[in-house]
Amino acid sequence: MGIQLLRRLQHSGASSLRLRARVHPAALVHVATLIGGGALLRAFTTKQWFFNDEWEFLVDRGFAGRPLQLLVPHNEHWSTLPLLVYRTLFGIVGVRTYTPYIVVLLLLHLVLAHALWRLMRHSGVDPWIATALAGLFILIGSGFENLTWAFQIGFVGSVLFGVLALLSTDVRPHGRRRLVMEWAFCVAALMCSGIGVSMVVMVGLGALLRRGVRAGVSVVIVPAVVYGAWFVTVGRVGYVGVGLKPSDAALLVPYIWHGLTATFDALTDVMGAGVVVIIGLALWLAVRRRNAIRHPAMTAAALTAPIFFLIDGVGRIALGVDQAGAPRYIYIAAVLLLPLAGNVMSHLAGGRVLFRALVVLVVAAATLHQALVLQAEGQALATIRSSEQRQVIAAAQLLHSGMQTIATVPDPQWATALTVSDLEALDAHDDLPAPIGLMPVDFLNARLALQTSLTTDPVFSGGASPAVASAAPALHADASGCVPPIAGGAPHVTLAFSQPASIRIAPAIGGMIALRLQLAGQPGVSDPITQPLAAAHVLWLNVAQAGETLILALPSATALCGVATR
Repeated sequence: MGIQLLRRLQHSGASSLRLRARVHPAALVHVATLIGGGALLRAFTTKQWFFNDEWEFLVDRGFAGRPLQLLVPHNEHWSTLPLLVYRTLFGIVGVRTYTPYIVVLLLLHLVLAHALWRLMRHSGVDPWIATALAGLFILIGSGFENLTWAFQIGFVGSVLFGVLALLSTDVRPHGRRRLVMEWAFCVAALMCSGIGVSMVVMVGLGALLRRGVRAGVSVVIVPAVVYGAWFVTVGRVGYVGVGLKPSDAALLVPYIWHGLTATFDALTDVMGAGVVVIIGLALWLAVRRRNAIRHPAMTAAALTAPIFFLIDGVGRIALGVDQAGAPRYIYIAAVLLLPLAGNVMSHLAGGRVLFRALVVLVVAAATLHQALVLQAEGQALATIRSSEQRQVIAAAQLLHSGMQTIATVPDPQWATALTVSDLEALDAHDDLPAPIGLMPVDFLNARLALQTSLTTDPVFSGGASPAVASAAPALHADASGCVPPIAGGAPHVTLAFSQPASIRIAPAIGGMIALRLQLAGQPGVSDPITQPLAAAHVLWLNVAQAGETLILALPSATALCGVATR
């Protein structure tokens, strides 16, 4: 018995030694980059807060008795899994802190970075080059939207599940259990965002190139049926007004090309480098077809890049060709194209240590640049979102004090889905951060949002007209209180309100109006709120409280009525 136990221990020890021997040093460095990169990511994403679309998940889905609507799309995106994450976290921390939300995003990103490293290793990429490129992706400042905004768990989740399914198709033997796992990954990708459609195409291509047409059809058939059933029954409501106009169809090819080239322009920080790289990668795939067939996952991912921009362009081309170069899309394209780029680098470096070291150093320099971009973008966004957070909290304090309001949205710039009633409910349930560190400008910003409005009909009638305290150029009202269209450049007018009032604004040529608020007898001016004014479209500017002074920047040739000039 003792001899058998000794032999087992010796066998176990030998197996452990062989396992340790198989661990490449580059893999250990990769783990270190995941840990160190994760720490940097968290440092670069502090002081973020809820922003734009996030409020739809927070206050329109399952909040204050509203239906959860798990299957109803957000815009055109099937977003069941991100919605579940947000509702779960909201139930725990409300909106008192953003940390759990952003941490989930960063963890998904790090798992994706590791999956990308695995995909590159499957694609014949040298271990050290794969590790360097994965490190570049970890700190991809050019894709900062997907690293600083927790709402992007939808996009990141779709790409992650897609890559996991693609890796599964690249493994042999391939049985029914693995096929079921690929179905699950593909459906999860679809349930995160519309990016999942491109990911299912990628997985199907990978299976087709690895095992033939039947395998390709088998892996996509279940996700296609599930997505089709969702779209027909629920999802199509998100596609109202989304579509490709015949006049925009010719822009699809430039859209795809710009998205592909902008990715490598951004990653290298060299304008024009993207054209050279994309042409080089395309030639590499065409000339080295055996290599492309030998690494089907790499080839499927690369072929999916233009398909992704094609699908995206159908819904986004109306926003212009430059939309294809948005940071959130650069992030996705990098995942799809880096395995092929790493394969090319590895073949060019061959087994030559110096060449491989040179490639790693170049990628490391690019990584440093990406880290600096991410840090700068994170700081810039933190400034905006910290100001938004303070304004929302200040608005809650003003509402709690019983201040009269005429607006329905406490932050019309960055939180359009958050209403006054939502904010009062959040405050009543102690789901808001503590009102610490608020400044006078935060209360001015909140007052401007809550106590002024632009409407098609006046809110107040009668009473004293606001006085024109100053204007450039000088204004002169007629007996009816109307100022004729102001010629010349954009006029700046300061109006002092002795009581609540509404004034008529009639722009002749259209443009932007900017509003800033100042309280009588108090220093400081609010940040501006801007809104477009259509030509010959009359609006009413309403102010709810006496003692407020509004500073207006108006389009030229704008007429004002309901004011008093000295």
